[in-house]
Amino acid sequence: MGLFKIKTPMSSEITAAMAIHDEFIYFIEIDDNNEVRRKITVPLADGCIVNGQIKNFQLLGNAFSEIHKSIGKIHTPVSIGLPEGETIIRFPTFPDMSIEDIRGTLDLNFAEYFPYAREDAVFDLVRIKTPDETHKNTITVLAVAAKSQTVESILIAAHNAGIP
Repeated sequence: MGLFKIKTPMSSEITAAMAIHDEFIYFIEIDDNNEVRRKITVPLADGCIVNGQIKNFQLLGNAFSEIHKSIGKIHTPVSIGLPEGETIIRFPTFPDMSIEDIRGTLDLNFAEYFPYAREDAVFDLVRIKTPDETHKNTITVLAVAAKSQTVESILIAAHNAGIP
């Protein structure tokens, strides 16, 4: 789960994130000194997530609303971690090239790495350091994909609950 930082009107940096788990959502907000400003754990209703996949977006939206109701207005965009069954993670290795070139290669050869049609998915990647010195001329990335429809439905549910 990544954290998203912005400057608020009070000139302090705030970072906020939510992690959607099988039985609960965890929300945390930290300030620029890495001190917790607010945090809450909200249980998810039965049937919301089954086997790591979101089955009921209305129930998820209800949990988002409970977070908003409990902590008040959220001024910072919130990074949202999806349940494990909603993402596919890969660790492909490429010849030493720029992240933009790797992104383009993954985009063009998406079906080799993920079981979705490219037009139905969103993905992102980040370079990771590996301790293996035998592959000095290669780059390993963490690549994650999810279905676009799922991500859009989560973002709509969050927006409707007042979570940016």
